[in-house]
Amino acid sequence: MRGTIQGSRKTFSSAWGEDGVKVSIVGVGAIGGSIAIKLAESGVEVFVNDVDAELLSLLSEKARVKRFDLAKDNVDVVIIATPMNVEERLLQEFPFTEVLIMDVASVKTPFVRIAESRKLRFVGGHPMAGSVYRKSMGWDPEIFQERPFFLCRTRYTDERDADVSEKIVRLIGASPVWVSPEYHDKAVSRVSHTTYFLSLVAKLLGSGFEDFAGPGFSSTTRLSRQNPEMVLDMLRYNRENILADLKNAEKILREFIRMIERNDFEEFLKRVEE
Repeated sequence: MRGTIQGSRKTFSSAWGEDGVKVSIVGVGAIGGSIAIKLAESGVEVFVNDVDAELLSLLSEKARVKRFDLAKDNVDVVIIATPMNVEERLLQEFPFTEVLIMDVASVKTPFVRIAESRKLRFVGGHPMAGSVYRKSMGWDPEIFQERPFFLCRTRYTDERDADVSEKIVRLIGASPVWVSPEYHDKAVSRVSHTTYFLSLVAKLLGSGFEDFAGPGFSSTTRLSRQNPEMVLDMLRYNRENILADLKNAEKILREFIRMIERNDFEEFLKRVEE
């Protein structure tokens, strides 16, 4: 990879002063595009980059954004909103120079570790919001409203970069929540990654009977409609947490099976009311 991304080490106050701050977003799928639209609506100067030229054209029609050359242009903040394998390659290889980098990946530990190994100005981020739709169909600038947005420091994150990261999160309507990358990955496995598989099980169980399903089935199986490539990224980068939680889910299901086999409905009620 050639070129560098350069930035100026502005303080929080000057970054949002008269000259404003230049935020670039690499990857304008459902999440990246939604962030771009919301920041542009908030008056931020937004630059965008994506391998899909048609997607960039659609976004340019929808919001005041400018195209961005990853290797040449000077910006203050880079938000990586690509698939995780692409992010990994960028963080490992691209010559970022004095620019604040954020991301939106649903796994944090491996990327924080890479950033630390290169001493990058990096704040790991992950909005607890999403869409089953892809690319432009998933653009929704209000999707982050009042949703938690995890933020993770590295050993090299200073208060200025932490403040700028929080400012960006609040501008899109989300609520910043600072956690360790390890805590983040465990929590997201419990409430998102592993629940995908439970949703998928429900979908497979109901296969062939969908015409008779009510809204409960639809809401239960919604997560199973996630982009399969995103699921593979989850498995590649958060494998240990997902495995542990799936085994725990298996244990809980076996407990329910035993209760039902024994007609132990009293114990069942105690369990579900915990």
